[in-house]
Amino acid sequence: MNALTKYACSKCGVVGVKLWRQTGVSANEIELLCANCDTDKSSLVPAIPDRRPDGDGSLPDNTHYWGASSVPSSGVLWWNTLREYGVLQAGALQALEAECVRLEGVEAREKAQREAHQDQHFSDLFAKTECVVEATSCEKLFLWERHAEHGSVRWHEETAGWFTKVGELAGRPVCLSLTWACLGIPGVWVLFWEATSKVTDSEMGEAWLESMTPGAEVRTNAGNFHLVLRHARCIS
Repeated sequence: MNALTKYACSKCGVVGVKLWRQTGVSANEIELLCANCDTDKSSLVPAIPDRRPDGDGSLPDNTHYWGASSVPSSGVLWWNTLREYGVLQAGALQALEAECVRLEGVEAREKAQREAHQDQHFSDLFAKTECVVEATSCEKLFLWERHAEHGSVRWHEETAGWFTKVGELAGRPVCLSLTWACLGIPGVWVLFWEATSKVTDSEMGEAWLESMTPGAEVRTNAGNFHLVLRHARCIS
């Protein structure tokens, strides 16, 4: 029995009860077990799908199972409506179903708020950017080691990074990885970028960056990082 198409015990076929699954296996190898068929659950985790099954256990297409540490509140609540050896009465199930729907709405609003906050944060970073540097992650690390760890440059690393699609080439995405750091005192914001998709187009990436950072005064690469240091007044 395929655990991706039906929420039922893989051994006895029972539906409407709590099921557990193993970890560390591919999606097609997931085996669902009820309490009757597996009494030792020490190596199993609750099997909580990201979409709720129908009354006969059928699951919608493209259903997956939540990781043990990433299950949303609505998923936990739904799983707790099931008993180990039977299901709750219809009235109780309807009430809990309504609560699941309410929690899903709350989670959707919270997700929208987080995304809006994140979008505003990155908009602020783009607006503050004075220097744009093309550098791989290795080149950036080398610059930090040379000028900050073993040098005298004040370097504050922004913890949030951004991976974004800037266009397509021959039907394939062109993507950039972006990180920021604030250099010097009072501080100049520097955007480091690297093309990380399989298909890249430097002109497309640079044009997109220019549209996002119209206030940038220095646009260079890791080999000419001294231009950034001079702009930030870290060197004369």
